[in-house]
Amino acid sequence: MDQNETRIEELQSRIKENQSELKEIFREAGERVVGETLYTGDNEAIAELLQNLGEREERLKSIDNQMDDLRTSYNRISEIAEREKEIGEEYALLEKENKKLFVPLGRAAFAKLKSGGDHDFGKSFDSIVEAEDSTRELDTEIFRLESTGGKKKFLDTLKDKGRIAILRSKKKRLESSMEQLFGKLGEKIYRKDPAFLDAMEDVPVASFRENRKKMVDLDREISDLKEENSKLEKHLKSEYNSSRQKKTEEKMQSMRDLALSDKMAGVYDLGAYLYKEKIEIKDKDVEQLFASAAEIYGKIGTLEQEVEKLNAELEIVKLEEEVSEMKKNIKDLEMTIEKCNSDISEFNNEIKRARAEIRKLKKLSETASASEET
Repeated sequence: MDQNETRIEELQSRIKENQSELKEIFREAGERVVGETLYTGDNEAIAELLQNLGEREERLKSIDNQMDDLRTSYNRISEIAEREKEIGEEYALLEKENKKLFVPLGRAAFAKLKSGGDHDFGKSFDSIVEAEDSTRELDTEIFRLESTGGKKKFLDTLKDKGRIAILRSKKKRLESSMEQLFGKLGEKIYRKDPAFLDAMEDVPVASFRENRKKMVDLDREISDLKEENSKLEKHLKSEYNSSRQKKTEEKMQSMRDLALSDKMAGVYDLGAYLYKEKIEIKDKDVEQLFASAAEIYGKIGTLEQEVEKLNAELEIVKLEEEVSEMKKNIKDLEMTIEKCNSDISEFNNEIKRARAEIRKLKKLSETASASEET
């Protein structure tokens, strides 16, 4: 590449840099004039620029508010999902704790039921009564066998010991069965008759009541959260026509970028107009910015003159090359013409020679014809 062409590229790059700096200066000046309300005149063009800027600023604020609302809504939905998970875990722990209390609750309830009063736990109650009676009968039989052991013969005593072992094993199984029956009774009361629990003062019942209160509170909270989540999802679909956060945010960000670009173009137009029309703004910062702009315009002018000069030099070289090429072509044509003229002269001589030969041959032909006639 020619040195001048390289130099022109460098100069044009510097011109673009200066032009970019000018844009920033006019944007900064425009933003300061708007932000500090520095212009108080009645220029219609400036008034229109300021009005357009106000509209663009409102548009940008509206998009920012929408983006805040969007993020707040999605964040809240995430918080709700997390809280619902926590509630599920808390609920499961309370259920687990309640299951441990079914047996002591059944024991306490059974004691109260035995004291009298109507109740609706017939089968569960009767099963425990039967098991309790059977346990009592086993205790009585064991006691009888143990009490008479010393008065019997050795073989009879041995048989009684075997019988006692069987009865104790049976009693153990029965007691284990009663644990399950107490648990079923406790669970049945817990599920179907909370009012019965409220009338009891036993420690297990107090724990149940406390757990039940917590579970009721959790049920209420989960219901409120589901309702809130539903409202948020409807709001997002209504306002943004989408339930996909990333896609919606990307769309809103694109809109914001366009709105911001539009606003920056507006403040640039204002700053450039104030400078070019030499509108007086009594502000040291703006004056300094415009002074810097004047210096940059001077630099750009100098650079453009140098570019113009270099382009002229390149054009001169190009034209000189064209002239040189045309001269060469002319010389080639002149040589061609000279050769053509030489060829023409030779052809003319040949024509003359051919015509002389024709005349000579005609005379010979005429002489021969005359001799034949005589």
